[in-house]
Amino acid sequence: MTQTSDIPEGIPYRAEVFRKTLHVLAIVVPIGMQVLGKEVSVALLALLAVLAVLADIARVRSLSFSRFIQACFGGMMRPAEWPRPGDPFLLNGATWLLISACLLALIFPMYLAVRALAMGILGDAAAALTPRPRARPDPRPIPQVPDGRSNPQSL
Repeated sequence: MTQTSDIPEGIPYRAEVFRKTLHVLAIVVPIGMQVLGKEVSVALLALLAVLAVLADIARVRSLSFSRFIQACFGGMMRPAEWPRPGDPFLLNGATWLLISACLLALIFPMYLAVRALAMGILGDAAAALTPRPRARPDPRPIPQVPDGRSNPQSL
């Protein structure tokens, strides 16, 4: 069963479920932040974020590295996340997650950073898997005020 209309870029629903299941596994990042503490978390996340950015740059500069990444992670990435070699580099979702986690740990108290990141990870998965209603035009006419402008307060 595939529902391509509810998922961006035509990804089959089953593939999106698999993607988001793997994304939920990223919950280990905020759990690790809680266990390791602020100083170690910031240092480790900064290192991982820099390595992830370098890997994203290498994906567009090296065809062999791009093929390696595609072989390892190709099923999890949308076509829009795959720049061709020579194109400007794009940061993929994992890189953004590491950058965000590092900034959260750096700026906020750990109890807030951990909870905010965990809610973001879980909320992203829930939002992607929740079917969106089909947009239908509202058959009701929009009431007009005497000067011809629409009156949003009368809806």
